[in-house]
Amino acid sequence: MNHKFNKYVFFFLLGDFLLFYAALYIAVDIRDEYWGESVDHNFLYLSFLPVFLIYETVLYISGILDRRFVPSKKKVFDLLLRGQLVATVLTFVYFYLGNTIFGDVMINPGILLIIFSFILFIFIYTWKILRGRLLNVQPVKVMLIGDDPHVEESFSRNNLWDMEIVKKISISENVEAIDEILNDKENSIDAVIVDIDKYPRLDVLYKLIFRNINILNLVTIKEELSEKIDISRINELWFITNIRSQEGYLVSLLKRFLDLALSIPVLIIYGLSFPILAYLVKRDGGEVFFEMPRVGQAGKVFTIRKFRSMSPDPEGDKQLVEHKKFVTKIGKLMRKTGLDELPQVMSIIKGDMSFIGPRPEIPDLVKKYEKEIEHYQVRHLVKPGLSGWAQVMQKEAPHHAADVELTREKLAYDLYYIKNHSVFLYMIIVLKTIKSLANRTNHG
Repeated sequence: MNHKFNKYVFFFLLGDFLLFYAALYIAVDIRDEYWGESVDHNFLYLSFLPVFLIYETVLYISGILDRRFVPSKKKVFDLLLRGQLVATVLTFVYFYLGNTIFGDVMINPGILLIIFSFILFIFIYTWKILRGRLLNVQPVKVMLIGDDPHVEESFSRNNLWDMEIVKKISISENVEAIDEILNDKENSIDAVIVDIDKYPRLDVLYKLIFRNINILNLVTIKEELSEKIDISRINELWFITNIRSQEGYLVSLLKRFLDLALSIPVLIIYGLSFPILAYLVKRDGGEVFFEMPRVGQAGKVFTIRKFRSMSPDPEGDKQLVEHKKFVTKIGKLMRKTGLDELPQVMSIIKGDMSFIGPRPEIPDLVKKYEKEIEHYQVRHLVKPGLSGWAQVMQKEAPHHAADVELTREKLAYDLYYIKNHSVFLYMIIVLKTIKSLANRTNHG
């Protein structure tokens, strides 16, 4: 840990300690209120003091306390979640061993520990992100090797990145000039950002390791900032290194559980709204439902069903033409509120789709894009979704019309999702989708 950071350690630990016991106080109050259990609170708070040491030790080992740790939301969440799970398990072991050795003199945490861990996670997650600004901690001082104006601009826009670029040098700068900058005690460098694949002097970067300087790959930084993959820089090696052909069993199981859990309220809305929507759609003429083939996981073709939102097209082929001029009045309302998508919940229950994943595409367009966009087929490694990372992040979407450039950008977001997919990202997309629907409804 950097010596300049030591003076803040006390305040960081004090913040952790206060939030730890605030979470415990709330959890105890909830347990006493709803579960009717009461114990000696003073003894309980005292018995949790070793638990605080367990949590701090686990967080230290995870690396989240390191001054050079770059606090993006995803990194904070991922490291904190893993640390929290490990610390919770160790806490259970601590109380179990205590009761075994001392004969049930310690509390049985049970539901208390579950409530406490949930509240503590929220408190510490927020604290880890905000503490640097609240305590006016000096940012990590960075030297940028190479010319990339977008990085510095992005740092200034993204206040989660507690970094300041204090030196910029060209990629061809000689080693002596770099050494002179690194030896400057007034502006001592904590980290170096460089495009590792393009930098010709890896021996220089290697030496930085022994000077306690963090080396950050420019490509990774840009990916974190833009939250999409630069597909002009990827090749087969990138896919081998970053993409798994199958989801982890636990992640897959949790996502399936979330799919089914979220299907319950959607099914209720579907059932209640069906008679009214079916009547209004039928009144415009034509069938209530509109069915179309889509390409799913592993290239499997399945059929999606939506409430028909367009009047019958006299030319017949709706796949590759502009739809808007055929949209009915009730269809416009359903599209704005997302009600036309409700029947797709049956595809989610069947397992053809997930609530979250790359949007499934029309077979004819898939054939076109696989010819014109390199690595397009990779998006079929995961289940398609009712909503996805591209849908909540991309400003302008192709929306099933043949647009190679917009689809190439959509693939950049899809690949980011496939590389980073997790339960956390799943829930983030769910929340962003709800926000997007609310904005569309409120803004006419």
